[in-house]
Amino acid sequence: VDNGGHPFVLSFNDRLEEVVPLLDGLVIAGGRDIHPRFYNEEVNGSKVSDTDHRFYFNKALVEALSPSVPIFGICWGMQFLNVLGGGSLVQDIPDRALHANVIRKVSVAPGSWLHKVVGDEMAVRCLHHQIVKDLAKDYVITGWDDASHHPHSFESTVPGQFRVGVQSHPEIVESDQPASHN
Repeated sequence: VDNGGHPFVLSFNDRLEEVVPLLDGLVIAGGRDIHPRFYNEEVNGSKVSDTDHRFYFNKALVEALSPSVPIFGICWGMQFLNVLGGGSLVQDIPDRALHANVIRKVSVAPGSWLHKVVGDEMAVRCLHHQIVKDLAKDYVITGWDDASHHPHSFESTVPGQFRVGVQSHPEIVESDQPASHN
């Protein structure tokens, strides 16, 4: 808002033909597990929802956007972008106690957009038990958990397309982190 932006929340009831022209960017936030049917697997440890409204709404929304509209995926949003691009997920991380509401150290790839924002590494708040398994073809891993080596961020490799996913929750401010890391 301080820089002229006007954020608003989209709902399943919104008509895409009315809201898409208003969007200069999209943030896809965290949420429940993505059903394995969307990446051609059977349920194996996931706590899947009985409804798929959110997946289908976001799919239609992303497909309706111009490829030049920036998209930033957080947690579920990163997983969603990966699955939408043809990737898959680890349905239930075996060491999930190390990823449920804990601070993790993530190394960031030099030259990436994220590296320009946070530098070589960042401490992140993790609130997940699913994570990228097979990376979609149009992304490159730009951050990984130093302990588990799980991917924690990716960026699009498509020229002119800004799509970034982060597994952690940068919107959760930690009192011991500089503001530039949130």
